[in-house]
Amino acid sequence: MVDDSSSIRHVIQHLFEKVGFTQYKIFESGRKLLDEMKNFVKGEESLEQRVPLVNTDQEMPGMDGLSLCREVKKLCSTIEVTLMSSLASSQLKDKAMQVGVSSFVSKEDLASLIDLIASRFNKEGHAPDLGHEGLVLHATSP
Repeated sequence: MVDDSSSIRHVIQHLFEKVGFTQYKIFESGRKLLDEMKNFVKGEESLEQRVPLVNTDQEMPGMDGLSLCREVKKLCSTIEVTLMSSLASSQLKDKAMQVGVSSFVSKEDLASLIDLIASRFNKEGHAPDLGHEGLVLHATSP
């Protein structure tokens, strides 16, 4: 989750723990997330098996969410990217879809992020048991 707000990171981590999501990592920046993903490419499992979903904020210093999405898609075009933003303009949503963002979540409704993740892994909406199948990766800026 590329988000420069420690309070948002805390809320999302709390939501994940509350519904039982345990297989995820938090990174300090989009660049560190990309470095980690490049290391996964060297492993035996496919990148999509290791990283089925990336959640990122849009408004951050350095690399913004759209730029991170472009880079993630270069590594593996099938990884789903969820973009979070407090600015829900139609122009931003259009740009997000153009670069391959799978879904858009307003920061005013972070609980919907849980629904998106649950539906990605389990049609009944129960928390997924990712085991060794994958990690939900989040990057955080300092």
